[in-house]
Amino acid sequence: MKKLVCLGFFFLLATINLNGQNRVSVEANMGPVIGDETKYHSINFQANANYLWGISQNIYLGLTMGGSIFWGEGKNPGWFGSIPAVYFPFGMAGRLNPTDFLKIGGDLGYAFSLDDTNGLYYRPLISYQATPRLSLLLAYSNIVGDDGETFTEESFIVSAITIGVNISL
Repeated sequence: MKKLVCLGFFFLLATINLNGQNRVSVEANMGPVIGDETKYHSINFQANANYLWGISQNIYLGLTMGGSIFWGEGKNPGWFGSIPAVYFPFGMAGRLNPTDFLKIGGDLGYAFSLDDTNGLYYRPLISYQATPRLSLLLAYSNIVGDDGETFTEESFIVSAITIGVNISL
């Protein structure tokens, strides 16, 4: 999977025409953890950086990378609380601008962790452009992984619904 993601990045870099419609942006968002992970964590904090190339006037493709921390005691508080789960997603990003104020898109890639719980990362999102440089966004972040080579009942899913801001640089 890692080789496939890296090959995809190199292919994307080799085939996209850099024509001055590049967008660099950073974002910060947070929201509640959903699903089975609520047993261990209650809130998710994310920070991402995107570099997007303009394919057309309304379509952008590029790269994304960032950090995601699942924090809080969840439904299982104890003396030490829960240990935060930290992931570093790295992948491809796509955005479609159907109107001047609305953007829809998503990120797809691989999330590396500080322990051995790496997994597939995907994040569909929708955003509203409040100013030319500031967007408000709503996203569903999901990391699906397994400690072994194939997905089994021991697979894990870490999910969160987040709201945040995206600042174009």
